[in-house]
Amino acid sequence: MLRRTCSSNPSVARATDTCNPSEVTSSAPRRVYNVGGGAPAPLMRYLELIERSTGRSAIIKLMDVQLGGVPDTCVNAESLRNDLGIRDFLPAEEGIDRALKWFRGYDRL
Repeated sequence: MLRRTCSSNPSVARATDTCNPSEVTSSAPRRVYNVGGGAPAPLMRYLELIERSTGRSAIIKLMDVQLGGVPDTCVNAESLRNDLGIRDFLPAEEGIDRALKWFRGYDRL
């Protein structure tokens, strides 16, 4: 069972409160970035690119949209531009190839 512990002691500083983290006062601020090229692309296209890059066929089981699933989404990379100054984005083909190359080296696959 996965549990999230939260401090209920009011004397604990807000910066260390795991239920209400503060990016301003935290010693380890964090932010999640949704990375993409800013244009919609079908999921199957990414699976095809991964198959091509790995040289393996994926086992695909198509199912109805699951509870909480999002049928369509598109990345807005504005926060990457503003927060990190990233301006250049790779095409998906190159990004997947680079990510798999890094992963293979990292995990010694």
